[in-house]
Amino acid sequence: MGYTSVEIKGLLESDVTLGAFIEQAPQLNPLRTKIIGRICRLKLDELEEGRMKELRYLDKLVDEIAAGKSMDQIKRVSN
Repeated sequence: MGYTSVEIKGLLESDVTLGAFIEQAPQLNPLRTKIIGRICRLKLDELEEGRMKELRYLDKLVDEIAAGKSMDQIKRVSN
């Protein structure tokens, strides 16, 4: 998302909404569009661009991490 650790700490202490967190992100990772699959029964590649798609990218990452996958597995990096 491009936030520094200091900015993240400030955001955690604020009442920023998730929508504002996404919309005000300094720099969205360009590789986020490589995230594929389904989340909440929705195919990521079929969603329209916008806040909901950005939110679903985050949902998918959290879901994969919660399932025990490493970032290399999520990014599909081969060793």
